[in-house]
Amino acid sequence: MTRRKALFVDLDGTLFDKHNGIPKSTIDALNHLLPDVDLYLATGRSSYTLAVIEEIIPLFKGLLLLNGQHVMVNHKTIFYNTMKKEHLLKLHETAVKYQAPIGYVTIDKAYVYSYSEDIHKFFSERSNDRIVDCEKEGFDFTAPVSMVWLFADTVVVDAMERELPELSFLKWGRFGCDIVEKGESKQRGVKVIQDTFGYLTEDMYAIGNGDNDIEMFQAVGTAVAMGNSSDRVKENAHLVTSALSEDGIFKALKQLGLLDV
Repeated sequence: MTRRKALFVDLDGTLFDKHNGIPKSTIDALNHLLPDVDLYLATGRSSYTLAVIEEIIPLFKGLLLLNGQHVMVNHKTIFYNTMKKEHLLKLHETAVKYQAPIGYVTIDKAYVYSYSEDIHKFFSERSNDRIVDCEKEGFDFTAPVSMVWLFADTVVVDAMERELPELSFLKWGRFGCDIVEKGESKQRGVKVIQDTFGYLTEDMYAIGNGDNDIEMFQAVGTAVAMGNSSDRVKENAHLVTSALSEDGIFKALKQLGLLDV
């Protein structure tokens, strides 16, 4: 029997660009994967912020959400990891000290402190109806939070990271980061999928462009960095393809021999 392969693909900056959407070449490539390739989305986003790629969602066998802390297969949750209450409280105190807006992400909603017009714009293409303004409605720190958003510049993020060594800060640019328990990352979600379906590591592939993809790269047999990745991401990949806007996904999958065209 033919061994099945697993392909894990990041979303923002890899499949999707907020200015130009999903390139046609990317859609074509994902529709022409070899029949023995199972496709998985691996993103820091939650399930309720995927409307921007709804046209290709049916192509995915599974979704690794919230940086691997929520894993869904065939529309069912098979794994959901939560953060420790004491870590959330300490994180909140630290964010208040630095006057940094912060959001607590659960499986169905996000609870944001210091909700501003800028944050509203940030979520405008995601799902504002799932965003709760905590200064109006409050927040229960016993809620099952699996990830935290921090909206701050790199100076504040770096300072908070030094003060909170029990947490991992996964930066998504110059204006903020995702926060999870130390040691958690997309790699956790990849391992859940591997343990569930029995893929061999050598038959597992990952494509990404962000720092939060590096741990995922370490869990697969072949890792591909997009051309628009940072040098750090490229250094942790086996291959570097073109940028998202230059048909990077199509070129990578063609080079890997995963397409039927």
